[in-house]
Amino acid sequence: MTDILEADWAETLPDGDEGARYYKVGKPISALSPMWICTRITVQTDEPGLHGYMRRVCIWKGETLAVEFPFISAGAVGYL
Repeated sequence: MTDILEADWAETLPDGDEGARYYKVGKPISALSPMWICTRITVQTDEPGLHGYMRRVCIWKGETLAVEFPFISAGAVGYL
């Protein structure tokens, strides 16, 4: 059972001194790598884990998974 939802943007919760990270389709994934443009954002339900089915946010550059984080760590997600 793998559900995949498409999103236009996603934001993490603030993490220590770094603050929140914001990802948007069509924008650079990181200021350190301006050539890595986000092509897709998905929210996926994984296989069953320790506490049931876990959701994760995936940031893609083409077919390459560039960043992922647990859905519970997302501050907000803008779905298509």
